[in-house]
Amino acid sequence: MSQDISVLLGRDQTATVNTKETLGGTGSTDPDNNLPLTYQWTIQSTPVGSTIALSSTIAAKPTFTSDTAGDYVFALNVTDSLGMKSTTADTVKITATSTPTPTTTTTITASRTNQAVSQTVAFTVNLRAGSTGLSKPVTICTPETGCVMRTARLPQ
Repeated sequence: MSQDISVLLGRDQTATVNTKETLGGTGSTDPDNNLPLTYQWTIQSTPVGSTIALSSTIAAKPTFTSDTAGDYVFALNVTDSLGMKSTTADTVKITATSTPTPTTTTTITASRTNQAVSQTVAFTVNLRAGSTGLSKPVTICTPETGCVMRTARLPQ
């Protein structure tokens, strides 16, 4: 007697609009070890106005690029080498957000040694949450004060 194929997509994910995402069906297994497995992906739902397509509906790891903020739901069915299909599809939801790049303004005060002169330098650093963290090291150099190193952070 053949055992049911296990389709495993993992947990739901978040993404940023206009970034390429990779779906993964390689966690799926056949307890009878009737390999190779074949994959059949379908798009279950997309946000209103989206026109996305999968790079492949039969690849183990197809890609897509979200084009609208909202939820994208994909389903996967797997078939073994004997033609036995999984009895239930697994689904995964990718929530794409169009969060604007946050900016933070940091003010640095630097003073020269042995002088009572103080100079304030204001600058803006663009930080994108999620890609490199919530902070970025910044060095400001002026002829009057030399170089000062600080860390710019996203507002909480």
